[in-house]
Amino acid sequence: MNQTLLLTLTLTLGAAALRAEPAARPFTIAYAPDCQAVADQVAAAARAGHQPLLRAFAVNSAPLTMTPLADLTPAQRLGHLVLIGQPDAPVINEAWQQEARLVDGGLYIFGHGYWRGDIGYLEAGRNPFLYGSERKTKGRDFHAEIVTISGNTPQGVATAARAFLEKSVVNGAVSDNAVAIQNSLLNRPPLTLAQIAALPPAPKAPAGLDFLAITLPSEVEYRNAREVLGATPLTMVRYKYLPTAGGFPLKAAEHDDSFPLYNNGLHRKATGRTLLVVTFDTPGLAQTAAAAFGKQARLRDGKGKQPDFIPGWADFNPGPLSITIKATQLLISTLE
Repeated sequence: MNQTLLLTLTLTLGAAALRAEPAARPFTIAYAPDCQAVADQVAAAARAGHQPLLRAFAVNSAPLTMTPLADLTPAQRLGHLVLIGQPDAPVINEAWQQEARLVDGGLYIFGHGYWRGDIGYLEAGRNPFLYGSERKTKGRDFHAEIVTISGNTPQGVATAARAFLEKSVVNGAVSDNAVAIQNSLLNRPPLTLAQIAALPPAPKAPAGLDFLAITLPSEVEYRNAREVLGATPLTMVRYKYLPTAGGFPLKAAEHDDSFPLYNNGLHRKATGRTLLVVTFDTPGLAQTAAAAFGKQARLRDGKGKQPDFIPGWADFNPGPLSITIKATQLLISTLE
């Protein structure tokens, strides 16, 4: 090969490398060996496009891969992840935010208490492997989220998976046979599958937004709501939305750990693009709560700022909100 041809080939390949797109964002389901059947169900839902969050994970991502938790590669750790297994699995122990742990043959969940039985637990948020300290100096080609489907027994994991697949629950506790191990200041029983199935469909969002996922608030929020609103809610359900046909953003390095990425993500405290439905015993209590809420949020014409009982970072402006009273319900929206 003559020198001119070699130089031309070298320059061509170099230019192509400069134009190359960044690596596609991985999308992986990783599972414990005794949870492979559950993982297969989740994967089937992802490939069929039936589950809204899994459908969003697939947008602008590489094709779905599956792997045992122990075989999860460094590259797979940095993309969208669905982790399935019990909390003593090393990868799950690394990934979730220490809100739950195995105790006395049961499960302790912060904001729910100590429970025995087949307890399912779901927790979601930004991918901690992507946002770990070792990645901060390297930049990112994309943003990624993680969902952990866990429990204290294989049946507990399967119960959590049903809540995820059937109602898109990504944060919360679920069990059909929970028994309290001991009382705590923050006791809130897991919902049963029947109670989760009975949750109302996600309210219709403004044009351009589609339903994504559900967070079931813990006793922490219920107590805060009682202090702020002057009445204890029967139920609280937070519905999360995402732009229509949109996935999670790429080019996350441009934002670099920004509050909007967190607030529009899946974390249980993330209130961006959400509708919180707070249900009371009577319409009168809902009216009382709305009046108290209005003072906290400094509402004018039904619009204001988020009060303290709604999770958020105090150092950031969580954006505007609006409230609507519907019979016994208070609808608190950040969708506008």
